[in-house]
Amino acid sequence: MSDDKVTKDGITTEVVLSKTMATKAQAKKIAKIQQEGGAAELVKCTRCGKVLVRDTSVEREEGDLCSHLYDELGHTQESLREIRAKATVQAVPEHMIKIAALHRICVAKGIPVSRMVVAIGGDRGLNAPADKRLKPIYVGNARYVSDWAATPEGLALITSIGGRTGTKPTTTKAVAAKPATAKPVVKAKKPAAKKSATEESAIADQIEQLFTTPVAIPASE
Repeated sequence: MSDDKVTKDGITTEVVLSKTMATKAQAKKIAKIQQEGGAAELVKCTRCGKVLVRDTSVEREEGDLCSHLYDELGHTQESLREIRAKATVQAVPEHMIKIAALHRICVAKGIPVSRMVVAIGGDRGLNAPADKRLKPIYVGNARYVSDWAATPEGLALITSIGGRTGTKPTTTKAVAAKPATAKPVVKAKKPAAKKSATEESAIADQIEQLFTTPVAIPASE
């Protein structure tokens, strides 16, 4: 079934993504509400104003990221603005690359983007980067890091970044090796000894005599 349609009780409703909806997931949710005969109401985050999709976020009227920043880490809008201002410059320095471009490079090389995000210190750069050259700076709304990040050395560091902290390492069970079974040894037949030229000549003479020697036939009585 297409992602642009929602079907319930045999009724298909087309999903329309408008400018007021953040994602297609929100549009699908609205389509389901309309099928049930209810009024489609958008619930936005009280912190950033983005449309909320998850039921838990709708219930607390706050998105997961905002909840993490404000409720768990204790940031305020003022503290976040101050952090952003310190990381902002007016012009792009030399030898820098957009994080959006680094994102595409990681995808092309099969590197999980989540590792890149961890390497640069998180979405907002609030954590320490894996390397000082991976610390992002802002120019307007665009983020940049050193173009060293796109070199084989930089990508190797990003690739080496682990997943979530606390994740148990993957263990593999040791499999006992099966004992090797001895295969029966088949002795090769020795090739027949080659006859000498003298022997071959004598055999040829005997064969010729068999065909040339007259055979005596007894007379009938």
